Amino acid sequence: MAQIRLAKHNQFGASSEQTNALQMSLFNEAEATADLTASEPLLTKVKTHYRKRTRLTTDKLPEDLPVEVIEHELPETERVCPDCGGELHTMGRETREELKIIPAKAVIVRHVRHVYSCRNCEETSEHTPIVKADMPEPVIKGGFASPETIAHIASQKFMMASPLYRQEQEWK
Repeated sequence: MAQIRLAKHNQFGASSEQTNALQMSLFNEAEATADLTASEPLLTKVKTHYRKRTRLTTDKLPEDLPVEVIEHELPETERVCPDCGGELHTMGRETREELKIIPAKAVIVRHVRHVYSCRNCEETSEHTPIVKADMPEPVIKGGFASPETIAHIASQKFMMASPLYRQEQEWK
């Protein structure tokens, strides 16, 4: 046991090596030989460039499926400007698509949210209020999956013991 302890101490233990001044000067070689009278090099400006962001081609829903459009609008009574009380008009629309699975049937659900602004405030005021209709949030932010699709995938995976690669083949 003493020999094993000694061998481990020799291999892993602290050593009593001392550093001398000659060894320390090895790392200061550049500073010792540098010409202090030399001028600083001129800096050149490099032109910046930006890469174009490309969207993956796999992030598209099939175009041959039927589309179900759900319009999310404010009720007529709520289309009132919060600043001046004027009538709000539809300024634009935000669209989000998700894939909805009905067993043995797939449908694309397109949510269209109306965005309203006040014409009176646009003309007379420097601040134009913008009001959006309520719309349900997606289950996965930025994803195409609806709650029905996620439930279908989960039940296929965990209840029917169908691996994800097999489900992917069925989807194709």
